[in-house]
Amino acid sequence: MPVLDAFRVIARDCLQRLSDQAQQFGDIGGAEPLHQCRVAIRQLRAALALFQPVLSPGGPIRFQIELRWIMGQLGDARNLDALLARFFDARSGHAGPLLDRMLVVQEAAYAQANAAITSHRMNQLVAEMTVWLNRDILNIVGRDERIGDFADRALSKRWRRLRGRARRAVRNPDPAALHRLRIELKKMRYTANFLAPLYADEDTLDAERFRKRMAKAQDRLGAINDLVVAETIMENVGLATRERQAADLLLQEAREARKALIQRIPRRLKKLRGTKPFWRR
Repeated sequence: MPVLDAFRVIARDCLQRLSDQAQQFGDIGGAEPLHQCRVAIRQLRAALALFQPVLSPGGPIRFQIELRWIMGQLGDARNLDALLARFFDARSGHAGPLLDRMLVVQEAAYAQANAAITSHRMNQLVAEMTVWLNRDILNIVGRDERIGDFADRALSKRWRRLRGRARRAVRNPDPAALHRLRIELKKMRYTANFLAPLYADEDTLDAERFRKRMAKAQDRLGAINDLVVAETIMENVGLATRERQAADLLLQEAREARKALIQRIPRRLKKLRGTKPFWRR
């Protein structure tokens, strides 16, 4: 398959998923449609970044800017969902005025997310990208390339970058380094999901094992990031005196949980770096 045909299959699938999930979020709201919108945006951004070296200039960058804006508008709602799920469930003991305040903040964040998803800017992005995908959008470098050769090179490049990030994070597992690693891990995981079907049947088990290990590592790093974001929210949101006292207890709990998770990260990252790549024959 030519590289352009492969990109179109992947990008159209991601764009359709985004359009469907945006429609569902606009109709019913809720944490799960919001999450699926964010996943679809990340996948579409990953596809654009993956194929950017062989695409004509302009389109990928312009769409990345718009997708980044939409993602930013959804971020507060998703972060508050994570905070409330972790610290304000039935077992947590956190309630009262602080919970009431967080629910007000969450409602405002969801209003912002809904406004972005149902906006003319969002609809225009989907329409313009649909038209763009039907055009001749390859640059001269990608004219004669087949997707198999492209996939080998792209997967190997992502894998080198991820292993380098993991090695540095093992030496210095601070939240900033782990955040950068988490982003690189997402890119590796999406690239693997896009391209794994190209490889022979006998590699299916290796590919599935690889993707599961990526997903597990991403979940671990995501839990740490959620705690960092929860701390930021609790430090910056305007709270009354009684609410601030409860927030300080929650902050202490979040910091202790983050510290415990980070202590286990080096061992898990060493296991990640030892994962067998499925695309090497």
